[in-house]
Amino acid sequence: MFRASTALVLCVVLAGCAAYQTVQSGQASVGKLQVQTASDWTSINPQYLTDGGPRAVWTRDGTVLNYVLLYDGVHDGGTLFQKPGVDADPYPAYRASMSETEVSELVADSIKRYAGANEVVVERVEPARFAGQRGFSGELSYTAKSELDYRTYFSGAMIDSELYLIVYSAPRLHFFDKDIGRVRRIVASARISSS
Repeated sequence: MFRASTALVLCVVLAGCAAYQTVQSGQASVGKLQVQTASDWTSINPQYLTDGGPRAVWTRDGTVLNYVLLYDGVHDGGTLFQKPGVDADPYPAYRASMSETEVSELVADSIKRYAGANEVVVERVEPARFAGQRGFSGELSYTAKSELDYRTYFSGAMIDSELYLIVYSAPRLHFFDKDIGRVRRIVASARISSS
């Protein structure tokens, strides 16, 4: 009896751990999106957070304290988030015809809904290079249901009608500033593979 219950507990624990793995420093491929990271991150299986949406979710201290979302080509009509089982009121969809300002509003509206924030303020949006292409970057802020004040940095580009995007979010106090330099270096290293 003891062996059977121990084996069951071990299986449950190992299955829970399977959702996390280390992204070691160096080159990392997320679908067609390739980036370089100078430090280790923990990758969380996005299926544990969303049904569709980001191709990868990385964190250094847990997703409540910081996360990086990596999108490798959101197609026209695709969403940035989708909570499991939520069908009645779908998230806003990406459209290939969107301007950079409209994409920043898409990011803000999607985060507002996902985080349960009352208001998301887009603080800035500006042209920027992303993966060697004309792109954009910006910042926004919001207060989550948990009453933590978050700051979000995002950068991306629309390439061949698909949206490539990296989003970093963390509490405004301490955690945002702690890793924003690392994230900006990841963004600066971004490349799109042809395969």
